[in-house]
Amino acid sequence: MTNEKLEEICWKIYRELYRNTKPKADLDELIESGATGKSLWFLNYYLPQEKQNEITDKILNKYKLSKYEKKKIREEIALGFSPRGIKESVSK
Repeated sequence: MTNEKLEEICWKIYRELYRNTKPKADLDELIESGATGKSLWFLNYYLPQEKQNEITDKILNKYKLSKYEKKKIREEIALGFSPRGIKESVSK
C-alpha cells in the first residue's frame, strides 16, 4: 500500500478518536480554528487507551494491510497526536 494511503488511514483513525474523546471534538474543526497549533493541544482530550486501541483495530481491519503496515500505523498513532489515554495528568 502506498504511503499516501497509509497516511489517509491514520487520518481516519485520528478523526474517529477525537469524535469519541471527552470533550468530544471534530479534528477538522480543530485544525481549521488553529487549535492544533498550540503546544500539546491534544492533552486537553481524553479517551481511555483501551478504547483508542479498539477504534484503531476496527479501522485497520477494514483494509488489507500487512502486519508491518498495521504496526507502522499503530506507531504513528501512538507517537503522534492521539488524545490522552490516562485520566490523571502525569505532570503535577
